[in-house]
Amino acid sequence: MDDQSTIQTELTRLVAVYLGKGMSGGSIGLELLTLGIVMLTNGEDFRRLGTPSTSPNLPQETGYSAIG
Repeated sequence: MDDQSTIQTELTRLVAVYLGKGMSGGSIGLELLTLGIVMLTNGEDFRRLGTPSTSPNLPQETGYSAIG
């Protein structure tokens, strides 16, 4: 079985599990979107987003941030 078939099979199984639990289509879509983002982005990128910038060319924020 190639990678595309494996992914399609697993996504189909996952959606069936979510539907079996009574989740709405919108909630399932958000779950799949989140899964896709996690698969495409490694954890180092998220850590970098949460680290304050030390570049002298950028203004230093002193307020609150939803990311960090």
